[in-house]
Amino acid sequence: MVTIPKLQDEQEKDDQRMQTIPKLLEPEILAVKKLDKRVSYHQTDDEFLELVNSIDRIRHANIVELIGYCAEHGQRLLIYEYCNNGSLQDALHSDDEFKTNLK
Repeated sequence: MVTIPKLQDEQEKDDQRMQTIPKLLEPEILAVKKLDKRVSYHQTDDEFLELVNSIDRIRHANIVELIGYCAEHGQRLLIYEYCNNGSLQDALHSDDEFKTNLK
């Protein structure tokens, strides 16, 4: 994820806010997880950003990378790289080589 300044209007040029946005070099398919409003309603913006930062630090071959997030208009979205290998449910309950490679 990259951070760039976001200008609200001419009067706020001196007081720039930072906004995190994904850096995409070419068009790609992304997976978007929409968080349940009933759960995230009780979460402050700072708690949500702490969660996003924690998820962003996770690096593992079997875990998809967090590309970015959106927290506007009462919505909270997490944007991940898309994997077209099927669902986790399918992988865990199949008898193929993919399940063996997860170990």
